[in-house]
Amino acid sequence: MKNKRAIIHHYWFLGFYLRKYLSLIKCVVLGAVIECA
Repeated sequence: MKNKRAIIHHYWFLGFYLRKYLSLIKCVVLGAVIECA
């Protein structure tokens, strides 16, 4: 049970960082598009 909870926490953490990273990429891409336009 404790191990299952640790896995869930790990995946939540992974998802949190993935969303943060994706939003960062989106901002960089949008910024590049605005700079080029």
